[in-house]
Amino acid sequence: PLAYPEVFDGPLTDDEVAEILGDGEEVADAAVGDMRTVTDANGEVAIPSNPQRIIALDEGTMTDLIALGVTPAAVQDWSRRDFSLFLDVDPDTIASVGTPEGPNFEAMLNIEPDLIIGRAADLEWLPEGTQANLEEIAPAVFSPAMSTDWQAHLTFLGEMVGKEAEAAELIAAYDARLAEFAAAWAASGQDETVAIIRSRADSFNIYANDSFIAETVKAAGIAMPESFADIPG
Repeated sequence: PLAYPEVFDGPLTDDEVAEILGDGEEVADAAVGDMRTVTDANGEVAIPSNPQRIIALDEGTMTDLIALGVTPAAVQDWSRRDFSLFLDVDPDTIASVGTPEGPNFEAMLNIEPDLIIGRAADLEWLPEGTQANLEEIAPAVFSPAMSTDWQAHLTFLGEMVGKEAEAAELIAAYDARLAEFAAAWAASGQDETVAIIRSRADSFNIYANDSFIAETVKAAGIAMPESFADIPG
């Protein structure tokens, strides 16, 4: 089972960072190799040209990185689940550095990352001061892409880790497969609508027309119930 450490509350002080590090060294200086300047949702950021120890701030970013051939050193796994059930990866190789309540900065420091990657939109869900703390640990970049635009997020990640060609290939393969399915669906003459639902232990979710999965379903030429248009994403 994965271990889920306690979460820090509020920004870390300089003394707290020094105490966790032991010798007071600057963690941000631990990134080895050449640096380059990239642009994220907040502007220009200097990051390692060849990052080796990446922390993903959400499971979506983690899975996208793995698809690009880059296994992150750690993830803030919001769902507290064993992702080896749906990924061909040993969960013990990816450390847990947070919970749905927020990141564990001490655990992140222990990873000694050279790059932290997340989504700008997720900062709204995290405790105040999170971004400043992350930037104390390592260079941090935040994708401007919304959750429904996975292609833009994958492209952003490719740019951050030097896998632009791989990201483009994955998107092209998806587009080709989607077009093939859409043509077959249209030729079948079927006109059923599809409702996308998800059951959990304590809730029952209906995915609306503007949700992530609905965008894929609609792109495949499959209609959703008209009543779903009034359901928020």
